[in-house]
Amino acid sequence: MIVAVKANMISMLWPIVSKHIEMALEHANGEIDINKMKTQLETGELIMLTANRDNEIIASIVIDKRRLQCGDNIIFVVTIGGKDMMEWGPELLPVLEEIAKEQDCVAIYGAGRSGWERVMKNDGYEAVHTVYCKRLGE
Repeated sequence: MIVAVKANMISMLWPIVSKHIEMALEHANGEIDINKMKTQLETGELIMLTANRDNEIIASIVIDKRRLQCGDNIIFVVTIGGKDMMEWGPELLPVLEEIAKEQDCVAIYGAGRSGWERVMKNDGYEAVHTVYCKRLGE
């Protein structure tokens, strides 16, 4: 089951969900600071969803409501981390779509490694951007 976590519950769940977030951050190119993310989750700036089996949190998803320059609102999936995605993954997209509608959003965006494109295209998603990065001298 996918559930939204209230901001005031983040600190209590952090020892569990932070491990899932860290799994996702291994592939985030150093672009996300987990401590800032925790603060944004605690203030409600970001939203945490969890995938649960029985009484166990098996995955954590962080989303962000954003306003594009054109004025449209979107839900942006910031991180997805955990285990047994084949079990809860099919439930996630309808939940995200419901949240997006409730938040007056016109689309759901996410960024990830190329393997996500194969997963997402079966559910009506399409690749609209390709992002390139070159780290400059450290």
